[in-house]
Amino acid sequence: MADSYRSKTLILCCLLFALLLLSAAAPADVSASSAHNVKDESGYLDAEEEGRIQAEIEKAVQAYDLDIVIVITDDTEGKSSRDFADDYYDYNDYGVGSDASGLLLLINMGQREIWISTTGKAIDIFTDSRIENMLDEIAPRLTEGNHFDACMAFISEVKRYAQSGVPQDQHRIDEDDPHQEYIPQTPSAPAGSSPGYWQRAVNLMTIPMVYIIAVAVSLIATIIASAGNKGKLTVSGHTYEQSGSFHLTEKRDDFIHQTVTRVRIADNSSNKSGGSSGSRSSVHRSSSGRSHGGGGRSF
Repeated sequence: MADSYRSKTLILCCLLFALLLLSAAAPADVSASSAHNVKDESGYLDAEEEGRIQAEIEKAVQAYDLDIVIVITDDTEGKSSRDFADDYYDYNDYGVGSDASGLLLLINMGQREIWISTTGKAIDIFTDSRIENMLDEIAPRLTEGNHFDACMAFISEVKRYAQSGVPQDQHRIDEDDPHQEYIPQTPSAPAGSSPGYWQRAVNLMTIPMVYIIAVAVSLIATIIASAGNKGKLTVSGHTYEQSGSFHLTEKRDDFIHQTVTRVRIADNSSNKSGGSSGSRSSVHRSSSGRSHGGGGRSF
């Protein structure tokens, strides 16, 4: 009894130790949210409004593993709204994960334009049609001069679509070569799961230390269990079989039915982009060489 108790205690200690190692190995940088994500260079927001927007952004970053940036400026340094938004995101080190996933809302007060720039997995979640819907929510508020409400509407739309994940038949179209074959994207998280949790689980599976720890714990548990058993074999192939109870008296093959499956092959000559236009994400290269999606309009 004492040996069994000690074995169980040792196994529990090993498991607790493994959990501690996993906690240390898990990626702690969900978060470009440690940076300041609201850049109001012209004072259109007061300090309280800016703080509330930042707080909402940080919650969304933690929930969906997408960086979220809002820039309000009168000066885009001679660049178009699209190029300024892309460069601001790239050269200020925003983004979550190895593909710098996230999106930036630029409110260009000098030209009275809005641009939403997407990067990484945000390109696939925020398709062209979804961005248009987001702009429908943001633009009227800016026309009325309500910058705070416009920013909060943007965050609300980000959370709504991030929760929905990548739409079915999502595909990318290169704006520089619109006739090229579409690029199938990584599927979204399984239905019913949290996109943020799913992404963290995928990220965790890419860490070699996780597998090393799992193998080590399995070996230790196996050795302890084997030692506690002291080499006694208590179950064999005949333990639950009554002697002489099984006799094979007849063998035959019966044809039951057949199943024919037909698969329709899509005609690529009529639709090179694949999928519907509603699930399309138009992409381009920024000056940094990184791929971006996005869209914008005047207000």
